Amino acid sequence: MIEVLVAVVILAVGLLGLAAMQVTASQTTTQSAQKTQALLLAEDMIERVRANRSAAGSYDDVSVGSEDSCSLDYAPTAADVATNDINGWRNSVRCLLADGSGQVEVDTGASTVEVTLSWESRKDSDDADAIAGEDTVTLATSY
Repeated sequence: MIEVLVAVVILAVGLLGLAAMQVTASQTTTQSAQKTQALLLAEDMIERVRANRSAAGSYDDVSVGSEDSCSLDYAPTAADVATNDINGWRNSVRCLLADGSGQVEVDTGASTVEVTLSWESRKDSDDADAIAGEDTVTLATSY
């Protein structure tokens, strides 16, 4: 009888450890997906600057903040390419990153661009109120 009780206790401890590992794996996967999305957005802006080198200065000091909103039916206007790029990128940052914000710095003299994105890191995608903290990604390159 005691052997069975000890075996049940050992099994329970093992199952609790397995459950804790599953929760940690879920959180890590969620955070990894958020960081990947931020990197893709930063690379997207860098490629937009590279594609429009003649107007690279138009992308300098672009920022995204809480005053910008997410529009699920965003469509470019008849404005110039740089304006469409900036507005589309701002919309993507606000739609794809939780409380996302960003900054673009372009140095036309050195032909460099630096994109910084910040967002609220979620612990679990199923719980919108579970905030782990703020994450930041910065990419800098020449164009």
